[in-house]
Amino acid sequence: MALNNTGKMQSERIRTLLRRERPDRVPIWPFFDMTGFAAIYNNRPIADAYRDPKTSLEMQRKVCEDFGWICSPFFPAFDVNDFGGERRLPESDFSQAPSTIRFAIESEEDIDKFTMPDIPNSPGILRETEFQRLVVEEHSDNEPFKMLLLLPSNPFGMAGRICRPEMLARWIIKKPELVYRLIQISQDILTEVMDYWYNLFGAEDVIVMSGGVLSSNQIISPRHFEQFVMPYIREGHERILAKGYKHFYCHICGEHNMNMPYWQHVPMGNPGIVSIGHEVELE
Repeated sequence: MALNNTGKMQSERIRTLLRRERPDRVPIWPFFDMTGFAAIYNNRPIADAYRDPKTSLEMQRKVCEDFGWICSPFFPAFDVNDFGGERRLPESDFSQAPSTIRFAIESEEDIDKFTMPDIPNSPGILRETEFQRLVVEEHSDNEPFKMLLLLPSNPFGMAGRICRPEMLARWIIKKPELVYRLIQISQDILTEVMDYWYNLFGAEDVIVMSGGVLSSNQIISPRHFEQFVMPYIREGHERILAKGYKHFYCHICGEHNMNMPYWQHVPMGNPGIVSIGHEVELE
């Protein structure tokens, strides 16, 4: 896809940063927050950005091309539906992203009933695979990487997609053994997903998206972050880097000021890219 010089320059700025050099200016990179906006900009329902891989990719590339933004196409399809829950796509202007209306685990008894998804054949993975194949087939000039993989390495965050988050937060205090069971289930899923993507696309010129949305201090305490999050996300990042992936884009979402001493122990690549919510002081 031929682009104007603005898009090419944005891509080169990211590559310059990854060489640990100083670019001529700060690059403009909206990462995955651009998904729904791309649909609005293209006068389409927001649900289209999450429904059809080809349409979503075209809309994301169009908005980045027109605005001169870095484009790292993003299509989060592997979700609660693949675990036995139910996800609803946005249906109005007041609904900006998919929402969960039923989790696979909504009681203690549901843990014993939970069955692992068949990763290669799960609907979400099949749709994400279709999306990534389209990305690789026609690489755009304003995409500084071959692809951006949403490869959550935070088992606690994955547990919050399998289990109702408020229940998970209660169990941290009342029944921590259940949380450890869910973390183990999540680790098994994440390992299989990582191996699946690696076998399909390899690690060269791929950036891995990570984050910590459910582990903010708005939900759990720093002590519980140290106990239930930090050791496992550190292990996940180490395992992914050992595969040959070089860079993480880690979005530390929400209030994490008191978690920063623990985040220091999580490797992000050489170098990694970290973004923060407005709640976190830049210093």
